[in-house]
Amino acid sequence: MRTRNGESVLARVVRIFEAFTPEESALTVSEISRRTGLHVATASRLVAELVSYGFLPRDADRRI
Repeated sequence: MRTRNGESVLARVVRIFEAFTPEESALTVSEISRRTGLHVATASRLVAELVSYGFLPRDADRRI
């Protein structure tokens, strides 16, 4: 599935995973949004799905 700008959903998910570094292994959705260039609502929706499938953990402070 491609988005309106031609980028696939999978490409957006890869961008989310690439936002993490060994030094910064926990990020907020806002930080992920800034690092990926995704709209915060899009980042939030994709992160929520990744968390629900167990691909990303979420801590008590709601950091991913």
